[in-house]
Amino acid sequence: MVAAAIALPSYEAEPGWHGEIREFRYNDAASRERPFAFIVNRNDLLFYVRSPGLDRVRGGFAGLKDAFPTAAENSRGEWTLRVASEQDADRLYRLVLVGQAATRDRTDDTQVARSVISTVLSNDVIRKAVLQQLVISSEAAERTAPSAWGATLFRHGFRLNVGQVETIVCHSDLLRLNLVGQVGRAPFKGRLFSACRYHSVPDTSCAFSGTGKDFVNYRLKLQDAHLRFVYRAATTQSGKPRQGTAFRNSHSTGLMAYAYAETGRGGDTLQSFPDELDPALRFIEGARKQAWVNAFERDPRARQACLTHYGFHCAVCDFDFADRYGAIGKEFIHVHHLKPMALTDGEYELDPLADLRPVCPNCHAMLHRGENLLSIDELRGLLKRG
Repeated sequence: MVAAAIALPSYEAEPGWHGEIREFRYNDAASRERPFAFIVNRNDLLFYVRSPGLDRVRGGFAGLKDAFPTAAENSRGEWTLRVASEQDADRLYRLVLVGQAATRDRTDDTQVARSVISTVLSNDVIRKAVLQQLVISSEAAERTAPSAWGATLFRHGFRLNVGQVETIVCHSDLLRLNLVGQVGRAPFKGRLFSACRYHSVPDTSCAFSGTGKDFVNYRLKLQDAHLRFVYRAATTQSGKPRQGTAFRNSHSTGLMAYAYAETGRGGDTLQSFPDELDPALRFIEGARKQAWVNAFERDPRARQACLTHYGFHCAVCDFDFADRYGAIGKEFIHVHHLKPMALTDGEYELDPLADLRPVCPNCHAMLHRGENLLSIDELRGLLKRG
């Protein structure tokens, strides 16, 4: 019931107090009315249709009574009914709540998604980076548990749920990514990281919460931990894919279509990754107005030729994501330019076999960590000595 409530685009659902009783409320995001609520009893839930919700029930009280023989009217003129099973909850959702998602049909409109996201994320670089993350994370969930994820569009952003767990939340210019990892241990140190816990994700978890600019600076470091969180949220404790989620009810095909269009991704394209889709991002400090530089375009055909030849093992440490993580890690790897793109004179003729190598994110970061770019052999030597 809570998951279904949170997934309704036109409502802001939250716990609250009604007198001395703790309840879960459905707040209408537009009118600020509270038409529905429920409280938890020992053996069931007691659902209330309050006065602002009386005209929102299809068929009125007669329709409610027909679907729920226990439905009654109390002394305050509210309608009440008892929810004692998943079947009751599903029937209530379809009768009372599905029709309340006034904006739901609009979330299937790509133009609506474009309007919302371009307003919330006005900077082109940040917007593309965030949408790339949405695509990458949703594709990871799709490969693991196709029916168990949903992307919900709101007026001020979006949320990606896998199973019953939020994995990405974008609200205004703030972004939250859930990660497998422990706060206080590198790289999860500092004000941008906090501990979090979900029953369906047994691993020690934490969350990154920061601005879009913070995310652009950190995203390469977060990928492995975030995709592990997505995988754990998409699977049961026995390792089987989860089946279904209430968040499919609010899934926005318009948001996903816009994300694919904005990032240049398509369902038949080879998997690409954040550092490659948004190339050579850097900040120029000290200017009156900060400038964002997107210096070079990278040809996905070159990436594909490189991986067709070399495969998906890291050229430095031989790590293979599919061997370590299973299906979610299939064909996940970064591609490293042996000749730094920033040192090239604009366009140049690229030889995918001579100029590119597959590397894991950790080795990729280490290759670029010093003032001078390390070679593959140099980093292998450091790895052996370490």
